[in-house]
Amino acid sequence: MAAIAYPGVKCLGPGARPALRLVHPQVRSPRLPSPGVVRRRRQLAAVLLGLLLAVAVGWAIGRLGTERPLAGAGSASAHPLLPPVAAQAYVVQPGDTLWSITRAFHPDGDIRPMVARLLASRHGRPLQAGEQIDLSPP
Repeated sequence: MAAIAYPGVKCLGPGARPALRLVHPQVRSPRLPSPGVVRRRRQLAAVLLGLLLAVAVGWAIGRLGTERPLAGAGSASAHPLLPPVAAQAYVVQPGDTLWSITRAFHPDGDIRPMVARLLASRHGRPLQAGEQIDLSPP
């Protein structure tokens, strides 16, 4: 049961209560949904949020294995914003070493990884004048 107090009614004295009017318990505000509707909406929102979270986690896990480094040996179509890498070939001159050739093409930074790659690709064969070697990145 509910009651409504009228603020304009004078009190009869200290401790006296203002006049109350009884309202039928079935009367509800037409704008408020019933508690059952609110509960179902909350359950639906929780299920949708959980489903969205599961899809996002699945997508992120699926992307972990497909990541490629930007400067790798991928095709040009894999990274359309990167220009295609042109093959760099060098004709060996008398007195050249793998270290001097690599330093000429990469004057800054560490050249040891590239020298190691060139050594591995040659399988221990020495350089010969007039030979052409590939210096393109892996």
